[in-house]
Amino acid sequence: MHTTICIITCGRPDGLARLFDSLVALEIPAGVDHEVLVVDNHPDQLGRDVCGSYSDRLPIRYEVEPRRGIPPARNAAIEKSSPETDFIAFVDDDETVDPGWLASLLAVQEQTGADVVTGPAVPRLAEDTPAWLVASGAFDLERYETGSDRPFAFTHNVLTRRTVFEQVQPNFDDRLIATGGSDTHFYLRARRAGFRITWADEAIAREWVPAERTSSRWLLKRALRIGGTDAFLHRDLEGTGSAWMALPWRAARYVARGVVRGLAFPARGRAAFIRCGQDLAHATGLVAGLFGYRYGEYRVKK
Repeated sequence: MHTTICIITCGRPDGLARLFDSLVALEIPAGVDHEVLVVDNHPDQLGRDVCGSYSDRLPIRYEVEPRRGIPPARNAAIEKSSPETDFIAFVDDDETVDPGWLASLLAVQEQTGADVVTGPAVPRLAEDTPAWLVASGAFDLERYETGSDRPFAFTHNVLTRRTVFEQVQPNFDDRLIATGGSDTHFYLRARRAGFRITWADEAIAREWVPAERTSSRWLLKRALRIGGTDAFLHRDLEGTGSAWMALPWRAARYVARGVVRGLAFPARGRAAFIRCGQDLAHATGLVAGLFGYRYGEYRVKK
């Protein structure tokens, strides 16, 4: 069995080196061949020297994608994967992986026969993150029981059978180049095409959250962006009529939950307000998205 670990990178040489350090310690199951494919999306190719410095410890192949943006870089990773690759794994250049990460993904795939196996991205917050913000859980993502089916996956921690990419076309959609969500869009379509997506809770990646993201402002913008992207995904995959029927109700549920969270202020302090704010921002993004608004968090800067 051959597995390609794909990493797209753009201007994060230190993060890439940190990820490589964790990949060096990977436990590779018997009978599994693997390579690490890095696609550099930065015009100055800042990842080239980092890859060169690890080439004696990892089976690294370095490629460049000149067109800026996450979807083109992800698509290039798929296109440039070795022809013998059976499974393609994605992990981000601001993450590290636990030693058993790949083995856990492959084990769950073998046990379930799933076409896609995804796992958690556990936040690792900067040391100077305020204690109240850490305790709020604002950065935490949902986790599930190993083997449970999921409707979609994210490329921050996922293993995908190569044939899924061959059959679900296009892969990562350029319409989402500025807003993110091209991975959600792809895996939603894969699920609709009949491919099974399963959770592996022991396959842990850890996202290193920089200090500039540990603020209420960033969290609220992120929630607004996700709400707008969710609206686009619903409109694109289910139709405009369905979106107008479903999304206002979904937004109302976020508002209701936000109000309940806000009422917990006497007990939780500022943590209650940030969780309330996230829900209200998500609801705002959903409603604005009905009218075509999307926040361009990943807009390429000239």
